[in-house]
Amino acid sequence: MRWLLYLIDGPITSFAGLVVMLVTRNNQRLGDLAAGTVVIKRQKYKKIQISLDEYDYLAKSYKPRYPQAADLSLEQIEIITQAVGNQRDGFDASRSQLAKKVQQKLNIEKKEANDLAFLQRIVRDYQYYALEEI
Repeated sequence: MRWLLYLIDGPITSFAGLVVMLVTRNNQRLGDLAAGTVVIKRQKYKKIQISLDEYDYLAKSYKPRYPQAADLSLEQIEIITQAVGNQRDGFDASRSQLAKKVQQKLNIEKKEANDLAFLQRIVRDYQYYALEEI
């Protein structure tokens, strides 16, 4: 799709592509918009900071607790990750319900003190086993 729209963005009709690039927030050409891609400039790329503190499953000393977490799908992990990150008031009941569903699906006993810690551990264990396959 990106290259098909190169006919509009390309050298022959570059005026149309230039106009689209000027009016879009990320200076994307029409082909980039259609394909959902963004060009990252090197200067901006170097400013991106990544903290590995939250990735404690990468440490050699990390011991996964729930090997069944590897059986979850990426979509299920995304749902759990969103629930872990949701800090809205009154969300504890929903998080608790999700923790129970995860326990039932994986047929495991929760060993953590609370539902949030349990769900965080499930995500870390999933990531540990997913990286093990790479």
